[in-house]
Amino acid sequence: MQYNHHRSHACTLLCTALALAFGCAAAHAADVKISGSVITGLYFNKVEGADNGNLKMGGAGELPNDPHLMLTAREDLGNGWYTGAQLQNRFYPDSGTFRSNGYLFDAQSRLFVGNDQIEFSFGRMAGLTVAGRPYSVYGKTNANMTFASLGGIAPANIMFQPGDLSNAIAFSTNAQSGLFVRGVYSNGDSVNGTDTETTDDWSDRRHVAQFSTGWTGDHLKTAVVYSFEMPGNVKNADGTRPEALRKKNTHAVHLIASYDFGGPAVSGILYASQNEWRIGPVGDLSRIVGGNAVVSNSEEGLDNLAVFMSAKYPIGQHTISGSVGFLKSKWKGAETSVGHDEGTMTMAGLVYYYNFSKRTNFYGAASWSDGKKLLDGVDRFNQVLTAVGLMHRF
Repeated sequence: MQYNHHRSHACTLLCTALALAFGCAAAHAADVKISGSVITGLYFNKVEGADNGNLKMGGAGELPNDPHLMLTAREDLGNGWYTGAQLQNRFYPDSGTFRSNGYLFDAQSRLFVGNDQIEFSFGRMAGLTVAGRPYSVYGKTNANMTFASLGGIAPANIMFQPGDLSNAIAFSTNAQSGLFVRGVYSNGDSVNGTDTETTDDWSDRRHVAQFSTGWTGDHLKTAVVYSFEMPGNVKNADGTRPEALRKKNTHAVHLIASYDFGGPAVSGILYASQNEWRIGPVGDLSRIVGGNAVVSNSEEGLDNLAVFMSAKYPIGQHTISGSVGFLKSKWKGAETSVGHDEGTMTMAGLVYYYNFSKRTNFYGAASWSDGKKLLDGVDRFNQVLTAVGLMHRF
């Protein structure tokens, strides 16, 4: 009953927001825009060693992109300045339910202000090394030519991905081409209720900072991204500090480049990190190293090296694209229970789009992933998958 009450309350809030947006749009059509995407399709995967595969309607991480609804409001302040807000919610089209329970706008909830030179944002938003808005460096540089966030295909599977950041402050220069600079900082969600000086709440939060600079031209696009993360340190149930060792901070660097040949295009990413506490966006480190106790008794995490390459080739209404990636991981913490402290993962995938129009596409995708030694026991690193369906953007 409590779940239904929250869901009903969230739906009421969303309907209210939509009603207000439509009302504003009627009065100021140029100031408010409603956009989004609806994507539906079938997803099949088979984990290495499993007797049978799994066929279902595509859900989170099983579609090329996230179906979403976004409201954008913008007002001209004069003298070249503007302000506005952006609210974005992800959902499952086949059931109509929210993707993230407890969030009305799980992907974005930000206020922004800027001019022709620079823009600042405040609120909840994605980081720089993701496909999501507003300041994706991957998107700015066309780092993933498949434009699909699927397992075995996207760079986020093997590289630092901070996820959706709460309590964030971000900025980006606004030049469409040439030099750009972007940055974001988040001190995460409080895990202990009210912040006080006596509860060490500041250090209990997950702090994330990313900074990027690069160049975008007609053909060549390049960027470097530095990422920092201070892992959160959650208290024990009785409010005392945990006895586990404090985790060392994560440092990571992306070197990104892409080149457009006037249709066909290629991209590449070189990546290195120290003391990562997850691989990509998934928090399954305990599964990788063999238990929560191993993670709790470790001060140092994973050192990762990775390379990613992708390409696309458009032919009329058809677009064929593909990617390959390789990850090498070394665990520096307490002794694992899986018998290895190093491992590798290789992945490769193909994505095909048929463009019915600028807004409607058919997609088909297939990928293969194979983990060795340390990464051999993780399902997402050892599987084949296929996905087919339709997407419409509005």
